Amino acid sequence: MRKFLQTCIVLLITVTFFASCSNSIKEAKFIPKDATFVLAAQPASLNEKLDKANIKLDTLYKELASKDSSFNLKFEELKDCGIDWLGNIYIYMHTKTGVNNSSVLYVNFLANIKDSSKVVAFVKKQDKQHTLVFKTAKEFSYIKMGNDCILSWNDKYLLVTASHKNGYTVYPPLSGLDSVKKVQFTPTDDVTDADLLQQVTTYYTQKESESIASVKQFSNMFKEKADAYMFGSSNGYLSSLNSLPYLQVPKVQELLADNYSTSTINFADGQIEMKGDSYLNATVSALLKKYAGPTINTSLIENYPSQHVNGFMLFAFNPQIFTGLLKEMGVEPIADSYLDKMGFTTSDVFKCFKGDIAVTVSDANFAKDSLVNGKKQPAAQFLFDATIGDKPSLDKIMSKVVESGFVVKEGNVYKGGEFIKTLGMFVQIDDKHFVVATDSLLYAKYLAQSGKSNISSDVVSKIKGKSTGMYVNIESLLAAANSKDFKNPFKDAIITGDNFDGSKLHSEAIIRLKDEKQNSLATLLKMIPEFADVARKKNVTAEDVKSLSFLKFL
Repeated sequence: MRKFLQTCIVLLITVTFFASCSNSIKEAKFIPKDATFVLAAQPASLNEKLDKANIKLDTLYKELASKDSSFNLKFEELKDCGIDWLGNIYIYMHTKTGVNNSSVLYVNFLANIKDSSKVVAFVKKQDKQHTLVFKTAKEFSYIKMGNDCILSWNDKYLLVTASHKNGYTVYPPLSGLDSVKKVQFTPTDDVTDADLLQQVTTYYTQKESESIASVKQFSNMFKEKADAYMFGSSNGYLSSLNSLPYLQVPKVQELLADNYSTSTINFADGQIEMKGDSYLNATVSALLKKYAGPTINTSLIENYPSQHVNGFMLFAFNPQIFTGLLKEMGVEPIADSYLDKMGFTTSDVFKCFKGDIAVTVSDANFAKDSLVNGKKQPAAQFLFDATIGDKPSLDKIMSKVVESGFVVKEGNVYKGGEFIKTLGMFVQIDDKHFVVATDSLLYAKYLAQSGKSNISSDVVSKIKGKSTGMYVNIESLLAAANSKDFKNPFKDAIITGDNFDGSKLHSEAIIRLKDEKQNSLATLLKMIPEFADVARKKNVTAEDVKSLSFLKFL
């Protein structure tokens, strides 16, 4: 039965991810207001994109079944099991604090059903050992599916609820910052049957004001047409703060409460497009307005001396926002008193950097026998550059680092000490740059600006004017891995983030595929049988898949 449930859920999640959603959110009444993550989808419009690529789900499923014996159910049986496969589908996660400050994660799968009697008949047919007990509550019927999972349903909806209890940490009373100690505990038992059933009951009976339907950011995200939607909230983590009774930070709940994020996913021709917005509470918004950040400095990657750039990350921010954050939390005096023993303050830490950071990776080669003149070469070239702001503040901090021996001072320049060298890293800090690189030659070329990178102009144009810019050349990294198990469909990925606009933080991501004419959804679906075949040949079992996903809770 566990194998059946796992197979069914894997199929549903696959369909859910590659789906499209409507503005109907009537199922939101099942989702608690403090859910930490929600994925919403409606498979109905999936057929439009698949039809254009001449892909049929039944054909795909049968091909998968021919390569993976765990797909031992016929497509026709699943299709007619009582579930409304074209109705809205949700996956949502919800965290609650339990006894002894332990936390319980509930993972839920919600779907519409057309005929509850067919659902019951289908489940009974899979119960070969006749071990399942069908029970009835006031609002729903249910089956206990093992120690930590309940399958429930009424005449309209089917809900799978799985639970997982996390360990907890107890902090004894503190006499000062130097006496922080903790004792960690790992749970030895699962969530009790009564607690799990009570949680399922709550989902069926909660008022709309207690559900996510009352959160306007959740409802508003469906106004934009998309292929899939995701929602996140910080409120679900607030109860976890109670597990730190002796490390309570003033105003931290004000910072964490009522922060929401929404995302849309679209499968276009040749690329996957994602857009996200983060809506922050008044306290966080005020900080972002007061300490508005600059935009990224693209010259930090345009002058990188390699024609084989595999990826980069660029960040631009106002370092003083961290000072404002400490003040808002009410802990700046405590932090300053601790750092004062070393001769500097938190203000010195944040003033020493300008706020421009670049990380670049190039010349990746993951071959085990990568040797030059008999010397093993690093898997890739790497350079980190943080531009310097206030040099006197930097000197205060570095004087203490010099005493530790991690760096040495030569004139006005700081260089990595012997321990840093044994790690195979090159470190040099002057009045303009804080650089960590794989070797001194790369650093010298970078500083001299003697070469130009091969980063295309269209990538640079997409990240200019942003507060964050990231790029990954997926094609080059997979080529460096020299994997021949499957044909790589991906080209690259571009991720950008904007500064706070007064109401939200906006971000975008594009994953580009090599086939620019075919819809990206069709391209990826066509590869599923190939992936399944590779997994079979490498003996990747269903248990392996479960261990890498939330399915381990099922």
